[in-house]
Amino acid sequence: MIGIESFVHFIQIMCCVLFLIWFFSKLWTSLWVDVTRQSCFEIRDKLFMLAADGYLRFDDPIYRRTRNWLNACIRHAHELNLWAFIVVYRSAATKFGTHRSLIDDVRAMEDSYLQSQLIDFQIQTARALMILLIMRSPLILILIIPIIWSWLVAGQLMNYFERVMSAVRDLSYIFEETDRITINQMN
Repeated sequence: MIGIESFVHFIQIMCCVLFLIWFFSKLWTSLWVDVTRQSCFEIRDKLFMLAADGYLRFDDPIYRRTRNWLNACIRHAHELNLWAFIVVYRSAATKFGTHRSLIDDVRAMEDSYLQSQLIDFQIQTARALMILLIMRSPLILILIIPIIWSWLVAGQLMNYFERVMSAVRDLSYIFEETDRITINQMN
């Protein structure tokens, strides 16, 4: 027969488990979405200041694409999770392989200062999105340390980082296309 102490202990454990589930499913994810959006807002402000200082025109296609990319990242940050990333990572190369990426357009620029600033903005944004992806997915949190260790040992971390950056850019391209289609449908 279960004693009252065992029952109270069981209730305490269940309350703690329910609190942890609630915390990690609601507060934790909301916190990291907000942190990521704030990072993207700051990067977008830096982009605006580049244009305001005359390094880039406001009507320049690269400015508009970069701004739209950042806006899409801000708008859709709450949708980024492990499963969406896996789907994009596997399918984006075949479905969207023909589009000219923003990073290719930036690398084709002649102004090296502006080029380095815009590439840095993309790296900072991709880093913020990857941190969000890692912090929102408990499975990744559990697996990330052995995975990084094995890649460091094998020397494959930079190759993987480039592939991840490409997938994040493709995901943001999907966000841009979704927004473009939505705007066209509204008009």
